[in-house]
Amino acid sequence: MWEGNNCEKKECNGVGKRNKNNGKCRCLGGFTGDDCENEPQEKQCSGNGVKDRGECRCFDGWTGLDCESKIQCNGRGEFVNNQCECEFEFKGKECETKKFECELYVGDESMFACNMAGECTDKGC
Repeated sequence: MWEGNNCEKKECNGVGKRNKNNGKCRCLGGFTGDDCENEPQEKQCSGNGVKDRGECRCFDGWTGLDCESKIQCNGRGEFVNNQCECEFEFKGKECETKKFECELYVGDESMFACNMAGECTDKGC
């Protein structure tokens, strides 16, 4: 059944039937909303998140407008507790940046990082 001034849209978005007594849609297949406009939760946000006020809130490990992309940490780490834990020689939100050589020094060795001639920063010695 088609509706609208010019019969341009399907009754209840094509996924429900309109009750002739009260005019409300009875949605099928998990769709919800006054006109069955909301997809079932398992189909929202590529199945990797939930809609909240019209925007996707991605589950841990997923990103993108529709939660369509798995966070890979660029193959240089693991996604744990909603962040990338990078391998020792990498840094960044998704382990995209190789650490400067001076950043690889830890503990007591850190004083030798810049040959004792400077300070190691996120830009190097």
